[in-house]
Amino acid sequence: MITRHLLFAGGYPRIHADHLDPAVMLGDYFATYVERDLRDLIQLRSIRQFENFVRLAAGRVGQLLNLQSLAADAGVSSVTAKSWLTLLEASYIVFLLPPWFANVGKRLTKSPKLYFYDVGLASWLIGITQESHLQAHPLRGSLFENLVVLEMLKARINDGLAANLHFYRDSSGLEVDVLLEAGNMIRLFEIKSSQTINQESFIQLNKVAAIFGERVVKKVVLYAGHEQQERSNSTVSSYLYAGEAATNEGILGSAHETD
Repeated sequence: MITRHLLFAGGYPRIHADHLDPAVMLGDYFATYVERDLRDLIQLRSIRQFENFVRLAAGRVGQLLNLQSLAADAGVSSVTAKSWLTLLEASYIVFLLPPWFANVGKRLTKSPKLYFYDVGLASWLIGITQESHLQAHPLRGSLFENLVVLEMLKARINDGLAANLHFYRDSSGLEVDVLLEAGNMIRLFEIKSSQTINQESFIQLNKVAAIFGERVVKKVVLYAGHEQQERSNSTVSSYLYAGEAATNEGILGSAHETD
């Protein structure tokens, strides 16, 4: 299955072009990254602890970042954890998806979500060394979410657009995976790792859309299936078109977006 293979192999071109074993190549990549690129930046005695920190971070993919909890589990101070996370961001290993918050009369989450720039690396870091491991893995949904958010981010950057990607979550737990804001317009995206869609898939979208009212110009469910559907007031789209859905042409047709 293409979805499972993408979650396992990630996006490094060499893996696909040379038909390399992702588990071997990603393991070699991570070892090289740590030993060559970080040896001069992190004290040698901390290298193994740093590797454990990155693995623990991968286990939190798609979740709200709780730096204190991550630091405690890794056995380091919050200051060290923050420094290491900054290093991972600067070296394009991880990125943070910021929450959307403004004065809408709601108490909104202000912690970002953690994602990896390569979902295959995240899979390898949490111990997935065979594609079949993803069949029933508890983090499969989070890894799928990582894959989709990453494709949306890459598409906007490649089109020369500001990212403008956020997620929405309030204190009651009401959440939408991606909120794309451009000017006064908002586009909402819910990400589902299932291959089928039911009415429950639209509940969160509709509740958040009601908060923003006429500012919402599009509601999209991105799922692991392949059919494109137009529902009553929402679009159902394959995750394979996530990049298109996040850019000007995919959302507003001929409308012009500026940054």
